[in-house]
Amino acid sequence: GGGGVVSGGSFASVGEAVGDGEYEKGKVLGICREGGVSMQPDKGEVEEFMVMLKTMDADVVCECALDLLTHKKKEVRGKAWSLIGRLTEDDKCKAFVMECMEEMEMRAKNEEQVRVKLIAKKVMKTIGGGGGVNSGLGEGKERGVSLEDAVKDVERTASITSEGDLLTSEG
Repeated sequence: GGGGVVSGGSFASVGEAVGDGEYEKGKVLGICREGGVSMQPDKGEVEEFMVMLKTMDADVVCECALDLLTHKKKEVRGKAWSLIGRLTEDDKCKAFVMECMEEMEMRAKNEEQVRVKLIAKKVMKTIGGGGGVNSGLGEGKERGVSLEDAVKDVERTASITSEGDLLTSEG
């Protein structure tokens, strides 16, 4: 025989937050996990996350996502930027993110990996930060661009530049 029950971590039921932010952190880290070649989080997971966001602590979610912008793995940073772009669809998250715009602009400017930098710029543009470049210019033009289209655009552009391309030369 066998077939024992696998006991996983305890899940907070919807609407009941644990209170220490571990649940939120786990969800964000799951979406922005290491590995894979994509700089984009899984669409299905993000959609699911957006639905559950209402029951989560928005501050913890945003703080965790913003922390990941300095992660050593480029794919984690790329996914975190994408997630932050989506988080701003939620009013509470948007308020939090808007307070961190200065820091985010700096992170976008200092990003060394080309593909991540492209995502960062698109996200900053989408949420109104301008990505540190031409902040006030051509604002009305891109209003109709959804983040998803912007991201597809980035993926297209990024596939042209080679994977290891750094904007800064080392040494």
